[in-house]
Amino acid sequence: MQYYGIIGDMSPLEHQGGVVFEGDCGPELIYFQPWGDGGEKRVSVYTTTVDDDLLEDHHWWSSAWEMLARSYGLKVEELREYAGSEDPLVRAQVLEILAGYYGWSEFDETPEEMTLEEAEAEYEEIVTAAQQAANAR
Repeated sequence: MQYYGIIGDMSPLEHQGGVVFEGDCGPELIYFQPWGDGGEKRVSVYTTTVDDDLLEDHHWWSSAWEMLARSYGLKVEELREYAGSEDPLVRAQVLEILAGYYGWSEFDETPEEMTLEEAEAEYEEIVTAAQQAANAR
């Protein structure tokens, strides 16, 4: 499997982030969102396609471009450029910005829910492979 790298924290399973890889139909993102306090830590696992042109494929967010760009210290033109980047990792980072505003459920309505230990057992190998790919870039 080809990995492009990770977005978010270098420990995405524990601290939130994702793995970008080449799937059957193009680039895909598996995003980990840990939650819970006091008890057993849980992780929501979202999976979505990293579209070639996020501006075209997710036009519904265009009304928020200016606000989203400003909140991340970007110019609207930069955000638009990143949304159409040839690099799937850059486009996945734009998805993370969008999901930060609209919620990951806009991209995956049925995430997997599991304990942190289950997520580590199931995904640690691909997270490590993606981290190695990121370091090789």
